[in-house]
Amino acid sequence: MFGDILKGKTAIVTGGAIGIGEACIRHFASRGADAVIVDINDERAENIVKDLSGQNVCYHAVDVSDENRVSDMVKQVHQKFGKIDILVNCAGFTTLTGPRLVENTEKSEWDRMINVNLTGTFLMMKHVVPYMKKARYGRIVSISTIVILGAGYKGGSPYAASKAGIVGLTKMVAREAAPYGITVNAIAPGPTKTPTKTPTRQILIDNEKEIAKTVPLGILAEAEDISNAVVFLSSDAARFITAHVLFVDGGTTIPWDIDAFLS
Repeated sequence: MFGDILKGKTAIVTGGAIGIGEACIRHFASRGADAVIVDINDERAENIVKDLSGQNVCYHAVDVSDENRVSDMVKQVHQKFGKIDILVNCAGFTTLTGPRLVENTEKSEWDRMINVNLTGTFLMMKHVVPYMKKARYGRIVSISTIVILGAGYKGGSPYAASKAGIVGLTKMVAREAAPYGITVNAIAPGPTKTPTKTPTRQILIDNEKEIAKTVPLGILAEAEDISNAVVFLSSDAARFITAHVLFVDGGTTIPWDIDAFLS
């Protein structure tokens, strides 16, 4: 799918060492792009670089909530490749402790979720966009979630807030960047199977068959299903799409239909 549509492009993927981010890195590399993993999981990232030896894949150990580290990394990537064509904001997590009602949520968990999921996305855009503006070209794709609509699970208010913020950020930066040939979009995945080790992810793994029954297509997404959408929005095939949120959810957010109970 897509062939070598990204050949010669340079792509940064935050959270690129696991799950959807890793799938994006592998897709970009297989389609001829220079792929940059930004993560804090050294072992997984270094294994991906080794596994993709012969393709132009490199790793930068960066916490995206640290502006100084983000700024330095972006400068280094631009110096190495001479351009930054694509930014995929995938770094983030669902929860540190499992679903909690808002009154039981610690401020420390709220702060960490906002700092990584939302502030990290903002910082990456802040430092990448100037290079894209000078080149008058760029593709930015950020990962949100169907949870912003109240779908999925209760007890995830920090996660939902951080991911809803990404949608607002996406739309406003899209407006600012459009005159420079830059598109800015977001993807809202539904239930997706990834190897990340979080309490919420474990609930999905333990209850996969039951959760799949809530998806009209009857299955959960693989990480590659989401990365396919990322590759599309990162390519020139999507050059006239911007400020858009693409729901890749197997129909999970289709409005409730009473007919299902009458058949």
